[in-house]
Amino acid sequence: MGKANAFGIVSMIALAPSLFYFASFISFVFALGAYVVSVSANAEALDPKIIAGEVSSTLVQQTLNLVVLLPGLIIATFTALKLKIGQGWFTKVLNFYSWLLILTFPILMLAGLYLKWLRNKTDV
Repeated sequence: MGKANAFGIVSMIALAPSLFYFASFISFVFALGAYVVSVSANAEALDPKIIAGEVSSTLVQQTLNLVVLLPGLIIATFTALKLKIGQGWFTKVLNFYSWLLILTFPILMLAGLYLKWLRNKTDV
């Protein structure tokens, strides 16, 4: 196994938590939707403090998640730009992680867009 492959595998393992971050975001969206439906079904007024609290806690959690993903982003950048790995498995997994993070907006979407840019750089 070459040095580039080893760094590629390490970077993909370091970016693996993005799977859980995507699942967490989807559960947040469904929970918020369930809250709105339950409030409207009971003819109650929406409490903006509850919604604002949930949204702010999600934003803080995404900021912490971005800090956790930083080592993986740095290793993936090193692997793609310095070691010039262009193998199919690396670009496919990079593309998969980038789409997961793009769909996890607003903060983790920035990391997803960066991975998408990095994946396009590996094609060259």
